[in-house]
Formats: sequence, structure tokens, C-alpha cells
Amino acid sequence: MTADRTSSRTSRASLVRRRLGWTAAAVVALLLAILLSLAVGSRQIAPSAVLDALLHGGSSDAADVVRSLRLPRTVVGVLVGAALAMAGTWCALPDPQPQPPQLRPIRPQPRPPGLLAPAPGRRPLNPTQPSRRNSARPRRAGPRAGLSRAGLC
Repeated sequence: MTADRTSSRTSRASLVRRRLGWTAAAVVALLLAILLSLAVGSRQIAPSAVLDALLHGGSSDAADVVRSLRLPRTVVGVLVGAALAMAGTWCALPDPQPQPPQLRPIRPQPRPPGLLAPAPGRRPLNPTQPSRRNSARPRRAGPRAGLSRAGLC
């Protein structure tokens, strides 16, 4: 029994180690992408000049370009990417709330025989034949065709 506990601890420790390794690799890749985003543009700026502009607040034209133009664009890109990642993670998780019961179609209640009689001067309804009004209407084609047949739009 102690061998099972020991093996589960080592497998858990290796899992944690692997996750930390992948997380560290992802953080390094993100930092390199940020540095590349700040350095590359219509005017190339050396990574050392980018780091100088970020860490020491350089006074050159390159530092002004990095701080005023490229840094806000990069920050917005990182925030949008993080939001999309969270949305994707949220969609992949199971739904914590129970689903509402499935709605069944309402079946018409039987009518008294007097209501089924046609109005004077009208032909009687035959439920086995489609009405002229519905059969003459052209079917809707396109991406929303299934939604209109289902009554959703």
C-alpha cells in the first residue's frame, strides 16, 4: 500500500514539474513575441534600443516610437489574446448549471365538431393536402434557411 502512495506522489510530482516547464516555456515565448512586436515595424529598432526605451526611458526617436506607438498596440494585443484564451477555456469547461428541461411541442387540443366546419362560401380544410398559400411560397435558401424552418428567425 505504501508503494501505491509513493508511486502516486512521484507521478503527481512529475505532472507538476511538466506543467511548470510548459508554463515557463509559454511565458518565455510570450516575452520574446512582445520584444519582437516592439522591435519590428516600418522602421526597424534594435532589441537593445527597445529594452533601453522600456527600462531606462531613453530620449531618442526610437524610444519615443516604442513608448508612444508600439507599446500601446502590443499591450492591447496581449490583452485581447488573454481574453480570447479565457473565453476558449471557459467554453471547454463543463457547464456548472443544470440544463433546463427540454420543451416539447404543444399539441393542439381536440376541437368541438362545430368549429371544424368551414365558413359559408369557403372550401373545407383537408389536413392531408398542403394549403395553397404555403405551397406557393418559395423556400428560403442560404445560411438562415434551417433557422427559419425551425422557427428561430
